[in-house]
Amino acid sequence: MKKIFILIVAIIVVIAIAYFLFQSEGEIPVEVVEEERITTESFKEILNSVRAAPELAYHREGGYAGFDCSHEEAVAFCEEVEDITGAKPITYSSDVEFCLYGKFYENEYYCIDRDAAYITSEYPGGTDLCDGETFVCPK
Repeated sequence: MKKIFILIVAIIVVIAIAYFLFQSEGEIPVEVVEEERITTESFKEILNSVRAAPELAYHREGGYAGFDCSHEEAVAFCEEVEDITGAKPITYSSDVEFCLYGKFYENEYYCIDRDAAYITSEYPGGTDLCDGETFVCPK
């Protein structure tokens, strides 16, 4: 009788441990997610440091035409942005202008043009902005 009791208790303990392990598997505590989320300020620093890439391409090749994520000056940046945001930026360029943008976080976008790097709530790919005909980020 004592052996049956010990066996039942052991089974209950194993079931309880398995239950707690399966409950927490794949879940990340909210505090960890918030700490790992890059701040807007940190991301803007990355964007500002990247503004040199199209300028290097311009000076080497005499224009911005062809500047996109496959360009040697942009590959590393595009991969870093993809790691942070989940997607590479959308890029447009002409001989004398360029812009690139993408979604940063919910209701926030990033955009880089010849003047500066921006974090904005306005969609940068709209008409008369960074749409391939015009190359301006929303301010």
